[in-house]
Amino acid sequence: MRDKLLAPIKGTFINLLEWDYLKKTQVVLLYATLIELAVYITQFKLIGHPLVNTEFLLRWIWYFPTLILINGVFFLFGLKLKNSPKQQYYYAYVVGIYYSIALMVIPISIGILNIANGVIFLGTTLLSLILFPRKMVYGAVAICTMIYILSATLIVTGYMPYALALKPNILLPPNSTGVYVIASMAYTIIYAALTIYLFDISLRNWKEKEQYKDKLSVTDELTQLLNRRGFNSLVELQVRQAQIRYQEISLIIVDIDDFKKINDQYGHQCGDLVIKSVADILKKSFRSSDIVARFGGEEFTILLPSTNMHDAIHVAENCRQILESSSIEISKSELISTKASFGISSTVSRCFDYETLFTEADKALYEAKQNGKNQVRAYR
Repeated sequence: MRDKLLAPIKGTFINLLEWDYLKKTQVVLLYATLIELAVYITQFKLIGHPLVNTEFLLRWIWYFPTLILINGVFFLFGLKLKNSPKQQYYYAYVVGIYYSIALMVIPISIGILNIANGVIFLGTTLLSLILFPRKMVYGAVAICTMIYILSATLIVTGYMPYALALKPNILLPPNSTGVYVIASMAYTIIYAALTIYLFDISLRNWKEKEQYKDKLSVTDELTQLLNRRGFNSLVELQVRQAQIRYQEISLIIVDIDDFKKINDQYGHQCGDLVIKSVADILKKSFRSSDIVARFGGEEFTILLPSTNMHDAIHVAENCRQILESSSIEISKSELISTKASFGISSTVSRCFDYETLFTEADKALYEAKQNGKNQVRAYR
């Protein structure tokens, strides 16, 4: 029951993590605008209150409307960066620093040691660490810390009253402001730094575990190649891109010949050794841009982007010859050779459909098997 209730929240959160910097930053701008609008309304309502410094509020009545206007300019400017990932990073960085500096007026106005400010600061920082790169967040935190220390220094030296928006001595008793501010500032900085650091470590560990889980879900444990799931997800994207660019791509299916006999004669441990050996040869025989996977059992698949049928046949034949000339040591006194059959298809007919591409390569592989094995056949 609990999992069903949490599933939509978890799904929304995961989708949020996958957003680009532009979307995340614009959400932050909208959030900041709502806060600034709420503070602006509160500012109006507090004018004339007996505990409030009305002169200060009236003098700074323009501040939050100006911030809201700047937010709108940033938001509209961001719309022009939809297709510029690198620019989106700098956009998010600039907005993060602007947002941090702009809202520091709130703690300075109502007291830099106000517990509400601490909750907002920590909450915003921890959420930002989830959504944005650490370097970006720590840059904004450093600026806020410098403003915080400067404000505390001005208060202690008497150049600025504590809580500008309130009348003097409302929050702190007279003659104790300096000691209280210094002690609390030291405690607050240490507490905030420790909390952020521990959260950051926990977050990084969680992300590493999630990345490891994701890798396991698309990786074949024996060969460390992609498995069928990982291969299918990448190939569908490659086929769509090839169709958009109108480029030919080729697919190769490789099947180890007489693999059942190897298992029956030498055992499954030897069969695993053969599969690993073939996987290593395949990885070395193809380009880094080619997608090599163990599709299941003794069958492998290779997708060759921007490769025509002729070149795919040439590469497959070279690979077949390497396999044929290679020997696998299964014991100190015994070597076995491995052979494989290759079936090839391509989008030469402009049929940009993965299922069709796979079916055609599979038919070519079947033909290779039927005609004596250890050969390369292309679908015609």
